[in-house]
Amino acid sequence: MNHPRSVWHLLRTPLAPVALAAAALLTPLLAGAAPVRLSFSGSTTGALAGLGLDPRAGVDIPAGTAVSWSFGLDDAFATLNANTDNVFAAASQATTGQLNLGSAVYDLNYARLDSYQFDGFSGEILDFWFLIQGSGPDTVGGGEFLGLWLYITNDLSLNRAHPGFGYTSPDGFFTGTSLLTTTGTYRVDRDPDVVPVPATLPLLALGLAALGATRRRAATAPAAPGSR
Repeated sequence: MNHPRSVWHLLRTPLAPVALAAAALLTPLLAGAAPVRLSFSGSTTGALAGLGLDPRAGVDIPAGTAVSWSFGLDDAFATLNANTDNVFAAASQATTGQLNLGSAVYDLNYARLDSYQFDGFSGEILDFWFLIQGSGPDTVGGGEFLGLWLYITNDLSLNRAHPGFGYTSPDGFFTGTSLLTTTGTYRVDRDPDVVPVPATLPLLALGLAALGATRRRAATAPAAPGSR
């Protein structure tokens, strides 16, 4: 008659320590792949002023317009080292998300790393300046959507976020960039299916305990008939 096996029965099998140790070793690998979702909800406050910037997006999309965005990233770029890694190639990645400005909806599909700052001695990257590219409608004044400029630190904290539009001159030879300023609530959500790093230590301890128990049983087991 077959009987269901309990967890403790399985732990007593010779291969249990190997399986548990393998699980403990695999856990950091699973935890290293960490999809995150960056989200924001708030309103516009005007247009960013500065040399070479066009103010027209602040007129087309007046201050107080509701703005929200959300998209996913693999946060492996936050562990890159500027002295050893190809940061631009590794940090740029496809994404899926959406930006809402009032009633206008923009699809976000690619996160392109524009620039970054780092410690020249350690190579630790301090912050990233992304352009989250996508597509959507022009503004009422003819501004073409260029993307969402996103300035985040290496721990994914938000510094600044600017939806951006391009306005082409009447002669068609020049396009001025216009960046909206925003204020609101930002959040980072981890993928719930990713195994957290702290689970590694309990698994490793369990594997070592099972390995010790197996060795003790082998040492105390009676010798087989005829053996020496």
